[in-house]
Amino acid sequence: MMRDSVHKFFKKEFPPEVIRKLDEEGKYPDTLFKKMAEAGWTALPFPEKYGGTEGTVLDLSVLLEAIGYNWISASVIYARTVIFGGYSLMMFGTEEQKDALIPRIANGSIAFALGLTEPNAGSDALNQSTTAVEDGDSYIINGSKMFCSGANVADYIVCVAVTDPAVERRKGLSVFLVDPSSPGVTVRKLKTLGFRTTGTCEVFFDNVRVPKTNLLGKLNEGWNVVRKVMQVSRACLSPQLVGAAQRVIDETVKYANERVQFGRPIGSFQAIQHKLADVQTQVEAARLLAYRVACMVTKNQKCGKESSMAKLLASETWARAAEVGMQVFGGYGYSMEFDMQRHFRDSRLTLVGEGSSEIQRNIIAKYMGLPDHA
Repeated sequence: MMRDSVHKFFKKEFPPEVIRKLDEEGKYPDTLFKKMAEAGWTALPFPEKYGGTEGTVLDLSVLLEAIGYNWISASVIYARTVIFGGYSLMMFGTEEQKDALIPRIANGSIAFALGLTEPNAGSDALNQSTTAVEDGDSYIINGSKMFCSGANVADYIVCVAVTDPAVERRKGLSVFLVDPSSPGVTVRKLKTLGFRTTGTCEVFFDNVRVPKTNLLGKLNEGWNVVRKVMQVSRACLSPQLVGAAQRVIDETVKYANERVQFGRPIGSFQAIQHKLADVQTQVEAARLLAYRVACMVTKNQKCGKESSMAKLLASETWARAAEVGMQVFGGYGYSMEFDMQRHFRDSRLTLVGEGSSEIQRNIIAKYMGLPDHA
């Protein structure tokens, strides 16, 4: 029922021609998050006392796969607030923070962005240089963040900063909720190859004063916040990518059945059939692994290895499916009038974002008991 409602929603509110136009213009869909809230989706994972419907990560996975199938950018817009904002608050927020902010996430009246990546802290996420220095009842933040999705429309940036430079980074980071409208914050929207509607930004902090009440979690324990929230995020990212990959296959199969060359549909040629059979098999494997991780997170089981496996397989499967789709569509795949080029562009980011494929393989190898790389 939830899947059906998602498909009906996008067919009515954001059909392919609307999505295509937004992508071409690089325009943020202003009404999307509020409409998703009206559909009840943004309330899904939260307790009833905050206006939620008590859903699990498994429920979220079903929802996000369906959203990703229709428009991957919509699932990103959903996840950065509901997961990076909502789960950070649920797991580490004070009661005052939860009471003030989670109901607003649930009703779609507030948006969040994650400020983790920096110009010199990408795969090496611990290499943070943004600092937060105590000053009376506040902290003064200086530094910058790169590739901060949604900072241009966010009410709060979940910002990671160094609060104790004298110790190793794992023990000297803290997380703050920073209002982007605060004096000293500058947000610059970046031009990107894909995900043009989500708003990828660079953020600068110049003596930004943040009240101590905006500290999220305990002082100097920010890495634990990041690690735990990213585990949920990866569990929820994989089904989004699976949904997007399945959409690519479905569109490619439809085209292959309609496109006639040499007197018959190109889908009747074994070369085409084998390509599509291979990627469909990969998608099904990625789907099963994604849902396994969702079940493990829902049951509070450790799944660091499995979540990295799921993200690795799902992202590389979508990229492979988009590559096959471009080849089957031929010249039409290269045309901006068809959506296959958008899948091809968007899928490239997921091989890098939220931990590159290389980093995921490093994590998996470590869990397997292999020695650390040099």
